Amino acid sequence: MTDQGRQPVAHDGMVIHEENLPRPAAMVRGFHGGNAEANARKRRCQCARKSFGPRCTVFSFGLFFALGRHGGRPSMVTNAVSGTLEGRAPSRPAEKTPKEKTVGRVDSGAAALADCGSMPANKTVIFLGDGMADEPLPELGNRTPLQYAATPAMDSLARDGRTGTLLTLPEGFPTGSEVANMSVLGCDLKTEYCGRGPIEAAARNLKLGPQDVAFRLNLVTVRDGRLVDFAGGHPAQADAEAAIEELNRAFGDSRIRFHAGVSYRNLLVLSGPEFSPRVKTEKPDDHHGEPISRHLPTALAPEGHTTARTLQRLIQEAPAVLARSAVNRRRAVAGLPPLNGIWPNSGGRAGALRTLQEKYGIRGAIISAVDVIVGLGRCLGMDPIAVPGATGYIDTNYEGKADAAIAALREYDLVYVHVEGIDEVSHARDLRAKLKAIEDFDRRLIGRVLRAVGPEANAVVLADHPVPVARGKHTRTPVPVAVRMRGVPPDVVRVFDELACPRGLLGAMKDGDLMNLLFGKGAVENLSVSR
Repeated sequence: MTDQGRQPVAHDGMVIHEENLPRPAAMVRGFHGGNAEANARKRRCQCARKSFGPRCTVFSFGLFFALGRHGGRPSMVTNAVSGTLEGRAPSRPAEKTPKEKTVGRVDSGAAALADCGSMPANKTVIFLGDGMADEPLPELGNRTPLQYAATPAMDSLARDGRTGTLLTLPEGFPTGSEVANMSVLGCDLKTEYCGRGPIEAAARNLKLGPQDVAFRLNLVTVRDGRLVDFAGGHPAQADAEAAIEELNRAFGDSRIRFHAGVSYRNLLVLSGPEFSPRVKTEKPDDHHGEPISRHLPTALAPEGHTTARTLQRLIQEAPAVLARSAVNRRRAVAGLPPLNGIWPNSGGRAGALRTLQEKYGIRGAIISAVDVIVGLGRCLGMDPIAVPGATGYIDTNYEGKADAAIAALREYDLVYVHVEGIDEVSHARDLRAKLKAIEDFDRRLIGRVLRAVGPEANAVVLADHPVPVARGKHTRTPVPVAVRMRGVPPDVVRVFDELACPRGLLGAMKDGDLMNLLFGKGAVENLSVSR
């Protein structure tokens, strides 16, 4: 990197010039770091105190800014000249002093909380990074993205709380996010799983009758019969709605109806006694580049034959309808990928889930931009909170979600904050974007909330499932979890990642273990003993 390209790197209000950032020795270490690495990270922790007027003081430890983390985990810094990704480790406070300091800025959520007093007791926030867990990558020095990225806020929850793993995608169920988030929220999959379609229908307030079968419907991009993009280039909402209108004009009747969702994520509802959920469908994000003809729906039982044939016909005829649509003509002129295919999957009939109030006696709120999470929240009796600018992608309004969570914690016992963008770029196998999305999630959302609520609120961070960027698809590997609760002493784990968390006292959790720890009878006692 030339001197011309050197730029100051900001970490939570402090400006650190690149000439102060040594190459981390940890880059040459393998995946299996030990206590020495954790201790080195602890030694590198630096504390900075920032005052923002007589009514608000924020303490910024290694918890909230990247200096407390980087001895073993380099931050993601973009070369200003070439745009390439480079690892940089902020200097040790005993050896280097940043040349400049800038006064930090109190975010609106923290300021609002400071004006309102302390956080009420027994409040819990769950931070869910969709698809955040991963596997070691050679290009990251045999580290995972969570190990490599700067995540001081997540690390603080590991350091101040208990850690472990959670199995969210058990064998016998699809590897979809609906299964994973149902597992996190304590649902009984054996009796309550009904498919993704009905859950997303709930998000749209779409009432399903007893003879309705709802399917998640992806608008996809197809070339020469192969799936090119399971997300159709992430179309703008107006384009997605226009495509759905075209499909309804061509195929819609009293038995077949398409419903717009968010961007490429839509719904197909088949109505009538001849239709059944007893069909096998596959997730499109598992089959990038493969011929669609290999993955057509098939019947699982005789009653599923009509449904399978109907879905096959729609999949085969939709490309011709969409190819001549006005929306795709506009997209072609704009150089955007066509929305020229559909992929229905994960169908089911409306089910009945026990609410959080019934199971745990708590009121919950859910913050998410995607229908499957909003719908699951509705099914569990949780109130969805809409955030302007929340997109379900990496350009989402992190600060808006954080401030909504801060406000909701005053009213609800549980606030579930879901971020989808990490999953999207993981499926796209975009490592650079995944690293940035993880760091944005940590700094702009988790850190913002923790600064505002302090230690008064219980806090949990986890992924719902892994999406290794090298594979671009979900895996069933248990995900790392960190739980910080008032009155519960921490374990020995000091960082949040796939290697460190399994060593924690929470052990290997499954089924409803996490929610029982948080809200079951004797929750604090459950966390206060080793598992």
